[in-house]
Amino acid sequence: MSENRDGIINWMNEQNKNWAEQHFANMPMNGVWAGGLGFVMMKKSDSQISLVCAIDDPIVRTNLAGLQVLLYDLGYSYEDLDASWSDPPQSEEEMREFERVTEQLVINSWKCECGYPMMEIDVSDCFARYIETEEVLLDSGDTEEVEIWTYPLICTCGRRLDVNPDDFIRMHGQAKMHTHDTPDGDVIQAYTRYEICNCTDEEREKLFVVGDYWPDESNKLPPWMRGLVCGIADGDEEE
Repeated sequence: MSENRDGIINWMNEQNKNWAEQHFANMPMNGVWAGGLGFVMMKKSDSQISLVCAIDDPIVRTNLAGLQVLLYDLGYSYEDLDASWSDPPQSEEEMREFERVTEQLVINSWKCECGYPMMEIDVSDCFARYIETEEVLLDSGDTEEVEIWTYPLICTCGRRLDVNPDDFIRMHGQAKMHTHDTPDGDVIQAYTRYEICNCTDEEREKLFVVGDYWPDESNKLPPWMRGLVCGIADGDEEE
């Protein structure tokens, strides 16, 4: 979303309007959105968007007022009677805490169609799966090939939920994202610099650097694993 130097969003900008129309249409019922603008919204129904919480700040209120006009233009009603307002953060620590709380609100709102929280779905055997490679048009006019990957979560109801890598890492963190299964049933795990330095000589001899594939071209690795130092994970350490 584009904004001016004062942090004010021009919601009626064509690019922003198109983004908002698609974003709110794709939000699930009771889904929560926190766009890093100092407020959190919830989709209560196909035609109603509600404010959950916000920072009591002039810029935040201005952006909310502009968003409210856009929502009406898109056919949504806007409700903020039950919203909670908090004082502006007075330190970086307070701002980080607000962002942490709003982030958790978003994650907790992600549910399967059956209502089961996605965060509680077992991911012990869930690893990234390659979908396809797409050509993406850049602002410069050039094109770039981008690999599309997903994390297939299997809900307790049996439904498969495809989660993009960005959302997966928000739920389960770097450690889980930096593991990948192999055709022979092993799990490779990337090591941090600290972990490498603290390995014994015997453990370090078992480490290896992975490329686009491992152990061979039958097993494509996701981009965020390539070039990392890895080892075979013990069964008790895959989490």
